Order: sequence, then C-alpha cells, then structure tokens
Amino acid sequence: MYKHLFEYKKNPGLRVMDINQTLLDEMMIDHCRAMYDHSNLYIGKIFTVIQTALNFCIDKDKIDRFSAEMILKHGRSAPGRQDGWITQQGKYAFIKPNPEKREVEILTYAQVDHWVASCRQWGYDLIGDTIYLMCYTGMGYGEWSQLQARDIDLHGQVPTIHIGRRSDFRLKRGARARKIYISPNSPQYQRLMPILTKHMNGLEDHPTALVFGDYWADDDAHRRQFNQTRAVAGIPSTFTPYCCRHLYGTWSAMEDVHPEKTARNMGHSQYSTTKKYYTHMPEEQLVEANSRIGVPLPPELAAV
Repeated sequence: MYKHLFEYKKNPGLRVMDINQTLLDEMMIDHCRAMYDHSNLYIGKIFTVIQTALNFCIDKDKIDRFSAEMILKHGRSAPGRQDGWITQQGKYAFIKPNPEKREVEILTYAQVDHWVASCRQWGYDLIGDTIYLMCYTGMGYGEWSQLQARDIDLHGQVPTIHIGRRSDFRLKRGARARKIYISPNSPQYQRLMPILTKHMNGLEDHPTALVFGDYWADDDAHRRQFNQTRAVAGIPSTFTPYCCRHLYGTWSAMEDVHPEKTARNMGHSQYSTTKKYYTHMPEEQLVEANSRIGVPLPPELAAV
C-alpha cells in the first residue's frame, strides 16, 4: 500500500523528512480519492502501513525521532489536543479519515454552470466540456477518455453513449457495461448534445478515433487544468474530477431517482454501492423532503 505514496509524488528523490500529515492529506485528495476512489477505510490502511514502516525505521535507529520542538508543534502533548500527528515519544501517528464518513463537496446546478462558463471565458472550453460530461453522466476520466466515435450514437430516437460495449474497452474492476441515454429536451440534453455534436463532427468515417481522450496525455494533465479552472471559478479545492461522479449520484438522489436506476446509469453492480458511497445528501434536502409529507389541513382544523 505504501506504493501509493511514491505513485503520488512520482519523485524517486522523495525524502523521509518530507513525509508528514500535510503530504498524506494531499495524497488522499489528489491520488487516493481522485484517481482510485478509495474508501476512507482503505485510505486509513494506507496511512497505517506508511506510519508502521517509518516507526520501524525509528526503532531501528535508521531515522531520528522527532525533536521536542516538533512534538510541541505537531504532537499530542498539549492537554486535550487531538489534531497532532506526532506522539510524545517522537514517533508518527498520522490522523486517518473517519472510515464511516466520506466528505464530498456538493455543488449546485448553478455552480457547475458558472464553472463551465468560466472555463469558456478563459479559453478552457475542453475542460468545461468534460466537466459537463462527468457531472451529467457520472463517467470518470477512465471511461470518457476511452470513448471512440463508434461508442456514441447521436442519430437514434434517444442519443446514446455506450460504455464497455467494445472488447478493448477497459472497465474499472466491479463496473458494468452500460448505455447512457441522453433524454431529448432535458437539461442533460441541452448541455451535452452541443458538446457531443461538436466533438463528433468529422469522425463519421473514423469510427475508432478517440472523441475526447487525445486532448490530454493522461489524467494528471487533465487534473492540472481542471484545478486551474476550479480556482478561477471559486470552486472548493477539495472538489476533484472524481467528485463529479459523486455529484451525479447525489443529484440523482436529490431528484428522487430510484437508487437502482442510478446504479445502472453509473455502472454499479449493486445499488447499495450507489447509496453508501455515491450519495451525499445536503441538510436542506432533508428539510425539503419533510415539507412534502401530508396534505394541507382543512380550514376548520387549521384555525384550531
């Protein structure tokens, strides 16, 4: 599991002194969640393996214990302090995410529209296209980057995107092949059809041509531009490309789409996965849900 740390840094010169709580928190957001969608439980195990390896080196005198100054600054020596990641013995004790909770920033429809408009204003049209594509279909980079012209049918009664239909289409482990329907005259249709039509233009005679995947060398290159536009649009820094997939699942729940339908649209084999990991209900939605229960009182009772 410690390989994730080195995959994240992609730097053979990573020094032990650089490994701290901040580095692991960044890895959690940009690598474990954004690239692999790891659960908090799995991320905690990664932190534990890294911590155990470092503390083993301390016990064997391969690396030094933390100084008293570092313990005071980042440790748990202060009464009641629970945010430290260094023990009183000068060893590592990384703070792990709550295994029962997954914090995901939930954006409104208006926020996403503003974000895409900002992308287009600043010349990042392609990033804006992928933001709409991810938020309104639930696809992640690993899926939309593989789309070829033959996977997209815009001429049927209902435009359709085929995920995993080809034998060479690599699906994420546990994911199912599926069709993504673009319902005519829907908000989804209004946003996606101009994008799909633009990118499919000229590809009729090239069925194996990539529709989106040849604009970025890899997901890291896409994420860097994604992060740049996120900052310009005022979107929270915790919102990663993979959060768009969570946003799709949450929007579906907010619109009372049955979890099994959402699971099929997202390619989950079990809708319990959709409900447990991809639905994050804001408090205001609970208020709205209660407002729909019951019927108005008759006038004679309402006055009592």
